[in-house]
Amino acid sequence: ASHGRARAGISQTKIHSKIVQADDGNLYFSSMDEEGENSQTGELSQWGSNLWRYVPGESRWEHLFHVPEGLIAIAGTGRWVYALGYWGHVLYQYDTRSGGVRRIRVGSEGGHVSRNIIADVNGHVYVPRLKYHDFTVSSGDDTDRLLVSTLVEYDPGLRVVSRSPLIHYAGEGRPLRYHGITAFAHLADQSIVFVTSIGYLYRIVPAQDGPAVVEELGWIHPAGESYTAALFPLDGQEWLLGVGRPHAGGKRGQSPYDVMLFNLHQGTSRTLPAQIPDYRYTLLYGSNTRDDRGNSYLVGRYDWEVPIVWQLHID
Repeated sequence: ASHGRARAGISQTKIHSKIVQADDGNLYFSSMDEEGENSQTGELSQWGSNLWRYVPGESRWEHLFHVPEGLIAIAGTGRWVYALGYWGHVLYQYDTRSGGVRRIRVGSEGGHVSRNIIADVNGHVYVPRLKYHDFTVSSGDDTDRLLVSTLVEYDPGLRVVSRSPLIHYAGEGRPLRYHGITAFAHLADQSIVFVTSIGYLYRIVPAQDGPAVVEELGWIHPAGESYTAALFPLDGQEWLLGVGRPHAGGKRGQSPYDVMLFNLHQGTSRTLPAQIPDYRYTLLYGSNTRDDRGNSYLVGRYDWEVPIVWQLHID
């Protein structure tokens, strides 16, 4: 209420985004409403979303702007904070120095929403784009539709720098089923690795001048497809730790969680003998948080309502 945003009936049901720190030292995050939204019709929620800033050391947080879309993910680099809204992958950019806000539509089909976007050291942001393309089948009489996924790189002027194909981004069926980029991790050489919601790893190698290189690394789980929502760079160079649930019979949510060790130099993966308790209706939201002692942290819930936090220590 002290920020003039609260009125009777207003709802902001969750903070889904990560909390990112810009070069001004402040922390940025988004809140969102889900009331009345409809992925099939493209109807937005009743109360939209807000971007907020927390000022460390002063116990003060500030409202920055309101938008009608649901701001599900944010990324920050330097002076820039980027936020992804749905439906249609709408990208917002906030300038922490001037307070300016800009908006462009990246594009997404079928109610698909990526759970993350990525920003690099150069201030560039990477956002998935999903688009149906019509094509004629071999008989020449019928047409069909192909869903094409690309990773679009934008510079701080929101100009398109490159478009890279994402072959293993979404599987068959409705695009709404897939969560896009489910986890990512920054490495010591300033590259970024990320995993899609079907468990395929990519690496973004930023360039000082020109487009970044987007490399395919392979399946993070040795068995193939998985839903992996947490990545940790163990040494920042060679070893990547992932936590995810392999697809059983091509379906999500029917297998216990595995801890995976991926070697970035060799492109190989193996599971570790670590036990993630599989409680009733366990769901890991994911994290890329580590402390100064090297412990990794997972967050989620079980039995629908109970929040949980796990600490992983790898010797």
